[in-house]
Amino acid sequence: MVSTSCTTPPIPGSVDAIAISGSDVYVGGSFDQARTSASIKTPASRIARWNGSSWSALGDAANVNNNGVHYLVQNDNDTFTDFAAVDALVFNGNGDLYVGGKFTRANSDALSNTNASNIAKWKWQQLVGSRRRVGCP
Repeated sequence: MVSTSCTTPPIPGSVDAIAISGSDVYVGGSFDQARTSASIKTPASRIARWNGSSWSALGDAANVNNNGVHYLVQNDNDTFTDFAAVDALVFNGNGDLYVGGKFTRANSDALSNTNASNIAKWKWQQLVGSRRRVGCP
């Protein structure tokens, strides 16, 4: 039976892309966490994986700045706002996950910072020819 009284949405933001690999469901969109319950929140920057019982980030789950994709814009007060969004998720025949959207970098931990202009392959890799910035011809 499906519950109709969900008081804690699993993704507090928009989900714009879904892909399935085996029994895992991957979602992408405009969000910064995924919630297994009201008390279990996983930092997840614009992309997350559901294994049937809990959510996980693609990368370092301890810090939203160290996982997923990012498009940071510096504010006047030297802080940053993240305007990234994932619009497309697709698996190829080899099980590789490709991610498309509005982003300039992808992170899997505190030490990685992969340049990825709008398209990347998970275990984050920049794709050849994807070096243009968002909005540039």
